[in-house]
Amino acid sequence: MQVQQNPSIPVSEVYWSLLHKADKKFSKIRELPYYHRNRHEYDAYFYKVFKVYTQLWKFQQENRQKLVDAGLRRSEIGEIASRIAQLYLGQYMRTSEASYLSEAYIFYEAILSREYFKEGMFQDLSLANKQLRFISRFLVVCLLLNRREMVQQLLHQLKGLVDDCKRTFQETDFKEWKLVIQEIVRFLKADTAFMNIRPLRYSIVLECHPDSLPQVSTLVVRRSLRLRDAILSSYHHNEVKFSEITLDTFRMLQCLEWEPSGSFYQPNAINGVQKGETAAMLLSSSFSYQASGVGSFRQPSGSLFTLFLTAPMQAFCLLLGMSGADIDMDIYNKAEKLLSSSLSDWGSTLATSDTIDPVWAQVLTDPFLRRLILRFIFCRAVLSLYASTFNKKEFIPKSVPSLPASFLPTTFACQTVILQIANVFGASTKFIFSEGLVLP
Repeated sequence: MQVQQNPSIPVSEVYWSLLHKADKKFSKIRELPYYHRNRHEYDAYFYKVFKVYTQLWKFQQENRQKLVDAGLRRSEIGEIASRIAQLYLGQYMRTSEASYLSEAYIFYEAILSREYFKEGMFQDLSLANKQLRFISRFLVVCLLLNRREMVQQLLHQLKGLVDDCKRTFQETDFKEWKLVIQEIVRFLKADTAFMNIRPLRYSIVLECHPDSLPQVSTLVVRRSLRLRDAILSSYHHNEVKFSEITLDTFRMLQCLEWEPSGSFYQPNAINGVQKGETAAMLLSSSFSYQASGVGSFRQPSGSLFTLFLTAPMQAFCLLLGMSGADIDMDIYNKAEKLLSSSLSDWGSTLATSDTIDPVWAQVLTDPFLRRLILRFIFCRAVLSLYASTFNKKEFIPKSVPSLPASFLPTTFACQTVILQIANVFGASTKFIFSEGLVLP
């Protein structure tokens, strides 16, 4: 929307008035939690704030020279761009709509390429801190978009800037920023073992198309639910994190999103939500397990249970003590293909089961929740048959309410899949199968 300007009022006064209004609204929205109870109320306020910043951005573009003559600095232009990017990033964190994340990237990349905060940075500590915060936020966006080359570029720049700031502002302690660098280095180290083998987000190129998912019998359930919102929370001692995003949350966040793919991309939706619903839970084991070459299920590389739910084949390999550098990719891809086919078969069988609890049946048509349920069945079977945790209930995850007995780890269907995958890696001796089990 065009700002209506009174000719008698100087351009600079109009600008400062608009900036004050934008800053006031920005401060309010920044204080709201990501899980705001009234989503429609929050969205309405977001668009009000965004509208003001859009007006401000266009106004400074159209009146740039007059404003520069009146004292406007490049860093102040950069601050506007940075706040617009923060608005986009915040809205992404609340909605999981990838379009917002992409817009944040565009603005942050413009700040980087145009060096809005560079001029006078080493004469002004507050300006140096703005540049540091900008790089840190841009790093988060690049991580979420899996733009690893840009992540490395920004990390290198952040390290150099912190060193330069320490030399220039010797009276200032930059210990906080050294910790930020340590966090991101640790995060990247923990997350690179199987980096980019397969996207964590739901991809219709690699996964079953939502429109072709098997339907659940109306005799079992009368309605179907869709995932709308998820509150992700993770905490354990010495957890790997960056900018308050833990490694487990980072993985699960992507697992519950669409991989952008042309016109198919859509935000999650839901229907039929009611109060008093029976809870459906997939619970990790009550005890951590120490394994040779693997460490704990709560290990520096994140929870093994979370990894099974977000990247099951990678979790299988990690359990066996294998990392990305140790694996023949032809063998890995063969096992991945076998797992995908098996999970698809399990999904069809689960949908037609007449013993499935309605709590589970009503979410099977949601691609994200269906995928989590099937990966849970795989995880439970693997850990139940793994020799070191065999017959040890304290190390086995469970579901509440129970899933059909036909998917218990002791069944021929589950054991056959685990044996086939273990054979691909030559690791069948690390599992205990029923006597006389023969592959079809």
